Amino acid sequence: MSEIRVENIIGETGTDAVKFTKGINATGIVTATSFAGSGAALTGISAGNTNGMQVLEEFFVPCDGTAVTTAQGSVSIQNVSTSQDITSTLTTCTGSEISYQPPANTKIVIYTYQFAYTYKDAATLTGFMLQLDGAKVNKRPFTVRTNDNDFQMQTFIHPFRIESGLSADPDVGRVQSWNSAKTIRVLARYWSNSFEASLHKFGEGFHNTDANNLDNNVFSIPCVGIKAIGSV
Repeated sequence: MSEIRVENIIGETGTDAVKFTKGINATGIVTATSFAGSGAALTGISAGNTNGMQVLEEFFVPCDGTAVTTAQGSVSIQNVSTSQDITSTLTTCTGSEISYQPPANTKIVIYTYQFAYTYKDAATLTGFMLQLDGAKVNKRPFTVRTNDNDFQMQTFIHPFRIESGLSADPDVGRVQSWNSAKTIRVLARYWSNSFEASLHKFGEGFHNTDANNLDNNVFSIPCVGIKAIGSV
């Protein structure tokens, strides 16, 4: 076997790359500034994070009407610009409704809805209902009760599981597949008209145009979000 020792090999024109038409075997380190072509036959290359449970995509945004681009397309976000009084009729909480399809290989979709909750009567009692495509998630009741003219920030979080090997269970929000957009929303109604409340405003919030003064019943925009967990 022959051995050639050189410092530089260039093509005939002085600028062209050298062609190895029969291939090349290297037992040492090959250094390059870039790589072009198929890497299908490369070995020893890390595939990155192969953990079966990792965040595939995530967003949490104000409900200002600005859509979010995800792996499966655009998700419309409601535009909420005023408060909402809770009534005797079960009604969708403004800002809570989104239509979402997770990326492929998602196992868990975590939904988050955050909103201001404020008394209308001195004491409040409000029941909230979570729905997935119109089906009530029965085993996830959410109730807020306050006394003495209270107001607070509320955050509702629920994980929806996607398991093809398990039966679907609407009571906990488990599905076998999620291959198209599903609608998630939160609805609410009051216990009675002696326990009324409002969403998306705070008493004694900072004045919109004067940072040094507080006002009563200041609008507070709700936020909504998704975290999709699965494997790449």
